[in-house]
Amino acid sequence: MARARYTEELPWPAPARWLLSLIFASFALPPLFSGSSGPLQLATALVSLGFAALVWDMSVLRIRVDDRGLRVGYRFFSETIPHGAILRCGAVRYDPRTWGGYGVRSRTFPPNPPARLYNVPGDGGVAVQLLLADRQLLFSSRNPAAVCAALRVGR
Repeated sequence: MARARYTEELPWPAPARWLLSLIFASFALPPLFSGSSGPLQLATALVSLGFAALVWDMSVLRIRVDDRGLRVGYRFFSETIPHGAILRCGAVRYDPRTWGGYGVRSRTFPPNPPARLYNVPGDGGVAVQLLLADRQLLFSSRNPAAVCAALRVGR
């Protein structure tokens, strides 16, 4: 494994994780504990429990810069960008409401290139913005300057 130049983990606030998990789990309880659960109710319960588990999977945003490039995202929703694919790196302010909230968000507003955002509540609306050949990639970070500096070392 390549030596890390920069790593950062940004967890969702614990109250937000618990609240979202409880909301999803609450949809699973009635079908599981009622005596007359049919296939649809059981499917609803399983999907609800799956979403509750997904909340915990997506509870920590991970950033890693090493010799191979940048890896950013959540455990099952992440991507790796080689150093050579990054045209520009900088910090940007953003409004989570314009992106539809938190987590993994994508949008396309022509004439701008498509963009993806990985974010967490509590980041203060600050993200690293990467310009790639075909799109933009944004992600929460406590120290965007350090992320960009680590990415420049690999070039």
